[in-house]
Amino acid sequence: MGKCDFGIANQLIINIIASFAMTGFFLVSGFSLYYRYQSKDLKNNTNLKNFYIKRAIAIMPIYLLVVIIHGLFLENILSTKQLHQLK
Repeated sequence: MGKCDFGIANQLIINIIASFAMTGFFLVSGFSLYYRYQSKDLKNNTNLKNFYIKRAIAIMPIYLLVVIIHGLFLENILSTKQLHQLK
């Protein structure tokens, strides 16, 4: 069985799906943050500081994991491919 190829339309379809997925992610995450913190008074500096500390604690481990994986694996793979293209 051959692969179905629509030429430049493939990239267009991928871009459209990716843009809807990204927009949906931001809508859902924004709604969940609003729903969670709507009753909190974030105008108070202590509450706002606690909010940002909790957000950093929630986001940083995943961010660091992705950075480490990228640094260890993907950079090596990409640089190896680039070296083979230069030869």
